[in-house]
Amino acid sequence: MKRLNAVISAVVFLFFTGCSSYPHQSWLEDRSFDKIADDRASEIVTALENGDQAAIRSMFSNQAWNEAEELDDAILSAIEYYKGNLVSSNGTIATDESQNGKKKTFKIRADYTILTDLETYNLYFIEKYNSEDENENGLYLIWLSKDSEKDEYEGNYGAGIYFPS
Repeated sequence: MKRLNAVISAVVFLFFTGCSSYPHQSWLEDRSFDKIADDRASEIVTALENGDQAAIRSMFSNQAWNEAEELDDAILSAIEYYKGNLVSSNGTIATDESQNGKKKTFKIRADYTILTDLETYNLYFIEKYNSEDENENGLYLIWLSKDSEKDEYEGNYGAGIYFPS
């Protein structure tokens, strides 16, 4: 009987404590990946509407700046390409995340439909985070297209800002 009580106690203990150290529960201080993506999409759209090149520049990671070609020119082109004021936005995301010891990483691939008073756009972006390499933290890629041009996205782009050709 003592063994049975010990086994039951052990099972109950494991049941109640087994998931308490799940690595993602406080990973981002209760910020969900959806919230991170929504905030970033809002920041991008606001910067485009305001013609704020400095704001867009600051969103990109050091890694993106090192890998992208002519990113400043692409930022100016994005500002010129985007027309109108935000009416609504709706997005979906896909994520990759991992934790290995103290190293935590994630990559968000976000795809938003942005409706302005003048045009409908597709905004796709990749946001990265690496707890051990600050150079990776921030935007890596933006694809911006009018809804009528969305099928021209060919994928597999590197760092930077891209438009339909």
